[in-house]
Parts: sequence; structure tokens; C-alpha cells
Amino acid sequence: MKTLTRHRQNRSQAMGGLAFLDIMACGLGAMLLVLILATPKTFAPSPAAATPTATSEETQQFEALKAQATTLANRRQTLEKAYASQQSSLDKLAKQQAQILDEKSQAEADLKKATQNLNQLKDSIKKAPPLEKNDPIENLQGGEEDYLIGLKLEGKRLVFMLDSSASMTDYRIIDILKRKSSAGHIRKNGPKWQRALRILDWLMVRVPKGSAFKLIHYNQNATLLSDQGWIAGGDGPKISQMRDKLRQIPPQGGTNFQAGLDLFGKLNATNLYVITDGLPTQGNGRYNLLSPFAKCPSLRGNAAVISNQCRLKLFRHGLKESRPDKRIVTSVILLPLEGDHFATLEYWSLSAGSGGTLLAPAENWP
Repeated sequence: MKTLTRHRQNRSQAMGGLAFLDIMACGLGAMLLVLILATPKTFAPSPAAATPTATSEETQQFEALKAQATTLANRRQTLEKAYASQQSSLDKLAKQQAQILDEKSQAEADLKKATQNLNQLKDSIKKAPPLEKNDPIENLQGGEEDYLIGLKLEGKRLVFMLDSSASMTDYRIIDILKRKSSAGHIRKNGPKWQRALRILDWLMVRVPKGSAFKLIHYNQNATLLSDQGWIAGGDGPKISQMRDKLRQIPPQGGTNFQAGLDLFGKLNATNLYVITDGLPTQGNGRYNLLSPFAKCPSLRGNAAVISNQCRLKLFRHGLKESRPDKRIVTSVILLPLEGDHFATLEYWSLSAGSGGTLLAPAENWP
């Protein structure tokens, strides 16, 4: 019995010792586990973890996608540039549209103003005074208005010298040439000639009472229409006769300004009024043999067209030979002629030198 009891005690001690060792082992293991987890370690990849090698098909797909991405990027850049360009064009169009709208508004305002002015003019025409009894002939240009400022009809003996050359039929060279070869009634109905006749009517009816006038027309020659003497200002019947005679004259031939001056010099006039459209194309005497005209073959009959330089020389030569006395006031009404560049300055010099006036009238006068 004592033996069994002792055996049981030894067995209990042995089991207590094993339990203590188990606890110590577990604690040691736990500490090792903590140390392992707390300490960072670098592990070299194993051969099994290395990057896998791409196949040929995958490489081709990658390159294709890469090329597609590049193409799309370029396409995007092109579209961005096109968009910027279109945007710039739209901005310009917007500015142009705004400018057009402004111009339209201005044009509408100008049209409104012009319409008002036209209506006022119509009212003034309706209210214009009737023809006065002391007017020598009917004046188709209206009442008693004298709106040709700067040109005075004065003096005791006035001479009107009218250019009746072919160039007085029309304004453009091409139209002049057409009428030049046409019948007389076509030349007489030319727009410039009809205007010249209206100008002469306007002048004749405004010759002051107590004054008198004569009328010369000239082309390659000069002709005195009022050959029965001086016509008194206000003499309606004789002025009407002059109007009728003028309307029977067809403009033709060249322009011999010197011939008109030679005839004017015989009339003992005090004032000269010239109605013309340019410098002469012909002259008197043997001027074509003079050295200044050596380079003017048209004046020697060797050419059909005369240059502006030759017309200028011819005008100055005519004045030198036949110029009226500077005490005789000379005024010029200059109608337009295509291509005659020196006429304005030369006729201004002629009129200003005598105290007269050069007038280039507006298109709607008279």
C-alpha cells in the first residue's frame, strides 16, 4: 500500500515537470514568432517568380496597340488645330457680320436722310416762283434761281464761244467715236451736246439788260451765228432764234480753238465766255512746221490720234498767236472729256490771268 502511494506521488511530480516544460516551450516559440514577424527581410525572387517571357503574338499586339495610340494622338492634335482654325474663322465672320450690320444701319440712316432731302427738294420745286414776265424766254431750269456761284455775267459786249467739235457729242472716247461716224441727228442728240446747249440757254437768258452778246461756234473752223449785229439782253425773239439755230448744228470735226480766238478778236468785245470740253486738236497757220511740233505726227497728217502733250503745245501756241487782250475778262465752262489731263490747269490759267472764272459744273447742272 505504501508502495502504491509512493508510485502515485512520483507519477504526479513527473507530470508536473512535463507541464512546466511545455509552458516554457510555448513561450519560447511565441517569442521566436514575434521576432520573425517584427524583423523585415528581403527575399530574392525565386526563379518561379520572375517576369514571364512574352510570346511573339503578344509582342505584335503590343506594337499594334502602340502604333494605334500614336495615330490617335496625332489625329487628336490635327483635330485640335482644325478646331482652333475654325474657331478663328468664326470669330472673323462674327466681326464681319457686326461690321455689315453697322454699315446697313448707316446706309438706312443715310437713305432716310436722303429721302427727307428729296422730299424737301420736291416741296421747294412745287413752291418755286413762276416765270416772271420780264424773262426774255422760258427758262426750263426753274424760277429765278442763280445758283451758279462764282460765274458773273457782266460787261457791255459779251461773246459766247461754243465748242462744236465731235468730242462735244459724248463723254467717253468709245461713245464719241461711235457718234462721230453716225448721222447728224444722232450727233445732235448726244448727251454732252444737249447739255452744252442748255448751258448756253442759261447764259443767254441772264445777259444783263443794257448789255448785248454775240455767239460763235467753232470746230475745225469758226462761225459767227449772230451775224446781224449784237443781241440785246432781254431780247426774247432774237434769243429764241439763236436757240433754234444752235439746235440745227451737228457737232463734227476737230477742235480749232485758235480759229475761234481769231474771230473773237474782230468783234470788239469786253467779255468772253468759252464752253468747251478740252484742249484743241487743230490750229491755224503753219504751226506744224515749227520745232515744238516735230514729235506730233497727227498735226502733219501722219497719224489719226493726237497725244495730250501735242494738244498742250497746240493750245499754248494758239494763245501766243491769237490770245485776246488780258483786259478782256475770259471765263471758261469746262465739260468733262475722258483722258484730257492738262485742260483744267490750262484753262484755269487762261481765265485767272484775265480776272475770269473757270467752272467745271456738277453733273446735274443745268
